[in-house]
Parts: sequence; C-alpha cells; structure tokens
Amino acid sequence: SMLADEARAAKYPNVFVDIEIDNFGIKFVVGNAGATPAQNIRFRVKDTVPWQIHERLPSGVSSLSIVKNGIAYLPPGRTLKFYAGSVRHVKEGFAPGSVIDVGLSFDVEPGKSITRDFCIDMSSYSDVLYESFTNPAEEVALAIRETESKKSSSVLSSGIIARLTKSSCPICQSEIP
Repeated sequence: SMLADEARAAKYPNVFVDIEIDNFGIKFVVGNAGATPAQNIRFRVKDTVPWQIHERLPSGVSSLSIVKNGIAYLPPGRTLKFYAGSVRHVKEGFAPGSVIDVGLSFDVEPGKSITRDFCIDMSSYSDVLYESFTNPAEEVALAIRETESKKSSSVLSSGIIARLTKSSCPICQSEIP
C-alpha cells in the first residue's frame, strides 16, 4: 500500500552533499540525515570551479578519492568533510559559471537504490561569511580549551617565575623573595 511505502521510505537513508568555506579553502561535505545507514554511495561530478592547483593537495571535488571510489557505508547522523581545495579571490566572488554538479546514488536495501542530483552554484557563496559554517557548540568548546590551556600555562609560568625570583636565606635556608 501507499502508506506502507511511505513508512518504509521514512526509514531510508537521506544522503546529501554540501560545501563549507573557511580560511583554508573549501570543504566538500557528505552526510546521512536519514534513520538508517546508506551503502555503496557513488558519485558523478561535473565541476567548473577554477580551483587553484597545488602539489599534493586536492584541486576540486572531482579530484577527491571518495568521489572516485565512493563510500561503502555511511551511518545515520554521520557527516564527512573533505578538503576540496582553494579558489583564487574567494572574497571577491567566484568566477561566473562556477558550479559543482553532483549526482549520487546509494543503496537503501538489497536491489533498491536512490539517485539524487545536487547543483551547488558557487556564486551563491560570493559574499558569505566564514562564521556561517561554524558550529556554536564547537566554538564554545574551543574557547574553553583555549582558556584552560592559557590558565594552566600561566600557573606553570608563574610557578617557574616564583622559583627563579626566590633565593635561600643564608641563615635558615628557607626561600625568600
């Protein structure tokens, strides 16, 4: 029945692709927002972004090994991020026609696969702020770690300074400033 089909579809994996931009460049993101694992994810990519060419670093989504080899298993709720490269003058905007077309297919159960097409038009990201891609919880955790590390290093350095600026009393041998 149609109701049974809808219930079964609600349990399917929901695989998506996205990009993130930060100071280092552009990341290609693959995630599964569904309730069950996605298996045998395969990609077809047409990428017209003018990537900078670097030795030993990826230059574009098409160059990524996961795009070439696929992903065998992606659990529900998991998001994977891959460094895709950098583009000249990201702040000034992307070249006209900078588009990443991604077709993906994945298995949802034996003998049944789903195909999806995504078009990421980079011109939409021309004036975007990097903070759009930060996770507030990660930012708070990073701030706490930095504060703890500064506190422990200042305790350590004040202990070292205290030891270096004290000397022993010539009479009783106790430490004095």
